[in-house]
Amino acid sequence: DMYREFGRDQAYSVCESAYSYAVKLDDGLRCLMLNNNFRDIDSMHDASPTYSPECFRWIRETVEQARSEGAYVFACTHHPLVPPVPAYKIGGTPRNMRSSYVCHTLADIGLELVFSGHTHFSNVAFGSSDFGNVICNVTTPSICFLPPEYRIAELDAGEKRLTLTTVPVQKTSEMDFEEPTVREHLINEFISDQREKLISKPYGEKLLSLRVKHLYPLCRKAAGLNQAEYQSICEKPIFDIIMDAAVNMQTGDGRYTPDTPICRFMLALCDVLDSVVRVQPFYPIEKKLLGYSLRQIVEPMMYKNDVPDNDCSFVFNVMPDKKYDPPVYPSHAGEIVIAVLSAAAAMLSPLAPIASALAIPALTVLKRKKTKNNPYSPERY
Repeated sequence: DMYREFGRDQAYSVCESAYSYAVKLDDGLRCLMLNNNFRDIDSMHDASPTYSPECFRWIRETVEQARSEGAYVFACTHHPLVPPVPAYKIGGTPRNMRSSYVCHTLADIGLELVFSGHTHFSNVAFGSSDFGNVICNVTTPSICFLPPEYRIAELDAGEKRLTLTTVPVQKTSEMDFEEPTVREHLINEFISDQREKLISKPYGEKLLSLRVKHLYPLCRKAAGLNQAEYQSICEKPIFDIIMDAAVNMQTGDGRYTPDTPICRFMLALCDVLDSVVRVQPFYPIEKKLLGYSLRQIVEPMMYKNDVPDNDCSFVFNVMPDKKYDPPVYPSHAGEIVIAVLSAAAAMLSPLAPIASALAIPALTVLKRKKTKNNPYSPERY
């Protein structure tokens, strides 16, 4: 009842149980307002925690009816159907984040374009079903959160083309802060909050003092920076790089492309750490990361590799081409770590000859078994 004046009263079709409805924007365009923010968990089913079977049937019937009338249909949801970045999915609740099934189902029903909120990110992401049907998810920022923006979207249904213009919120005389723009103010506020949280934790001060030069020896060969490139970033705090990546994630269009020293350093460091994670056979770190590697988590927070997130024009029913060939950093650090630890354990053992003979083969078997039986793999969107 609260929101009837904002669209529900103009609906030509309603799914009462799902609080969802369809609106005719003009003779050739329909908009589905899909509520995936259910609180009645009992009405859901395992495969789709945010849409009921009845709602799926209504969506299919509404799309088919619009097609028969020669109209194009797009949708709006609260939660994204395609996570903007893996870090968002890892940090979300399972009920809201298990969106792969919904994404593929709606793509196969015939929806190709979805606008979503919830994250407040500026992001354009794509998903593809098992049948090759592509769906584009445009997440929309908020005027009172980082980034403080709104979008103007121009839709050409015939050419399947979407043109996005991002408009920043302007600072007014009533806004009492020093920064010249609302965006800069919210970025500084976000970073300041994260710094205070880190300082309050044990070893927080030491982590804040960590610089690139302290970690670069771990990945010197992989990153392959020349002296000038290294000198340009060696004193940069690791905290600042992480904050830059977090801001990139929210505002879109990250600025650290694969040719920049910081990106090369961060991706090389991730590859080295991933090589250690992959070979250890005992603690399932992959479970906590939902099957993603550190490289897969960090890379999309550094730069955007296909359609820009903000001012752009693109065909939305085709998977976009990648703009960059990401660098590959082979690392054998994991094998080296395991070998050193095994050798140390063997030397300390009273059964040193037997231990040294069995340690490496045993760990190799464990590693192969873990790889073969590993149930943790990222959902494909």
